Amino acid sequence: MKYHARMESIKLLALSGSLRKASYDTAAIVALKVLAPNYIEITVEEIRNLPLFNPDSEDENIPALDKLKSSLNEAAGLIIATPEYAHGIVAH
Repeated sequence: MKYHARMESIKLLALSGSLRKASYDTAAIVALKVLAPNYIEITVEEIRNLPLFNPDSEDENIPALDKLKSSLNEAAGLIIATPEYAHGIVAH
């Protein structure tokens, strides 16, 4: 499919659920970014600096969380690569 030169860019945010440096999930997201058509802009964010959920921290200023919220607000969609551990996917 050919895209029109004036086509508006589609911004997507991608998160890998794995913290491993050699993560297959992260590699898949990076490959997706490289292989995406020119009109799709994929921003890859890391979760490693996000704190664990704690309702007591709700009013604190957490720069990593502020950055993630900003990236989410700018994105038209979200891609999440979920790791599998011990032959199962983490479910919440």
